[in-house]
Amino acid sequence: RAHDFRIDPNANDYSLTVRFTARTVGTMRGELRLRDEIIPPNGLRMVCPPEAISMTFDRKTGKLKKLCSGFVMDRLIGNTGGLCGVQ
Repeated sequence: RAHDFRIDPNANDYSLTVRFTARTVGTMRGELRLRDEIIPPNGLRMVCPPEAISMTFDRKTGKLKKLCSGFVMDRLIGNTGGLCGVQ
């Protein structure tokens, strides 16, 4: 769930930065295939804390140049121990 999108007013002539907040939630309903292991679905619900994310684009090509994520805004929210994912 991404929300609170805003364009960085201090962007330069060569790039454009968009910042937003995201809250990741989900339930493990299908199997998770890792290299040598398959973890069966367990029905556990994950609620991550709000995360600050920024995406910087090249103004000429429109391509993504940089993605910054994983910055927890309030580690006390959710059930992941303050992480942006499961433990």
